[in-house]
Parts: sequence; structure tokens; C-alpha cells
Amino acid sequence: LDSVLKIYRESLSNRGSDDFLQARDNAATADGIRGQGKTNPLGYLADGLVKSLGMIEKTAVDVLNKFLAVVEQSVSNFPEFEVPLRLFRYGIRYLISGEESEFVELIKTERRILRQVFDLPEET
Repeated sequence: LDSVLKIYRESLSNRGSDDFLQARDNAATADGIRGQGKTNPLGYLADGLVKSLGMIEKTAVDVLNKFLAVVEQSVSNFPEFEVPLRLFRYGIRYLISGEESEFVELIKTERRILRQVFDLPEET
């Protein structure tokens, strides 16, 4: 868990105005996650979770699966992590297979987010 939090912190320091932040902020507003102008800190952690995918080095499949299991166990009970955890799962699947076809079940916006995270070319 400490390593996951370290990756979150690194990702948070690199926050930008990418599609994921905008989508997350729009969802947060629509769902009432934010209250009276205060930002939910879990939203930033969720953003960091997705961005952390780009920092994970290619490693053994069992290590990636264990990492995914730890993350799922840690955040699955938080509604703020519903979409980011979904993206994280597909990102891990992509890291394991190396195939962009892993993204086929995702909606266009989700695919775009993961393409940005992995520095993949835009869909044509």
C-alpha cells in the first residue's frame, strides 16, 4: 500500500487539465461528490491511480495481478474510485498483453484517457 500511495503522490504533483481531470470534475459535480466548492481529496487520489499506470514498468504478470488486487482491495469501497478503478483494471490488462484491443469494451472517452496515459496515438 505504501508503494501505491507513493505513486499517487507523484501523480498528484503532475496534475494537469487533461480529459480525465475534466471528466472526473464533471462527474463529481453531477454526482454531488463536491460540496460547497470544496474538492474531494479522494478524487485526486483516483486521478493519481489512473495516471500511475503510465509509471508502471513492464514486469511479471503475477506481480501486476497482485498489484491490481491490492489496489482493488484498498479502494473498491469508495464511490469516487468506480471509474478510475475500471480504467486501472483495463490499463493493467493492457500492460500484461501489450494489445490495444484490451480497450475495446471501454467507451470512447475512457479509451482516450488510457491512450493519453500510455502515450499511444489517438484512435482513427
